[in-house]
Amino acid sequence: MPKVLLTLKLGGMENSNTHLDLVYSSLLDKPKTMKMVEEDTGIDRAYICWAVKKLREQNKLEVFEIKLCKITKHRAGYLTVDKRLFKDVTQYSFFI
Repeated sequence: MPKVLLTLKLGGMENSNTHLDLVYSSLLDKPKTMKMVEEDTGIDRAYICWAVKKLREQNKLEVFEIKLCKITKHRAGYLTVDKRLFKDVTQYSFFI
């Protein structure tokens, strides 16, 4: 069951910081697909896509793995904001 979501209306737009915080909190729990976050929070996937974009721009989100979504049964990226699960990427320079 989706959690009840109360959003603030500001000038006809829903409060984007509330959505960003809820998406972040949901992904902190464990890696999830966008559909799983939608089911968990009750936020429309269009807002989740926006939140994912913002978190990626801030280097706070990574794709943990790609496998079948537990809800849709389609191949999807499992996202995480847990820094312990981020891939350690070492940039090697071939040109000195």
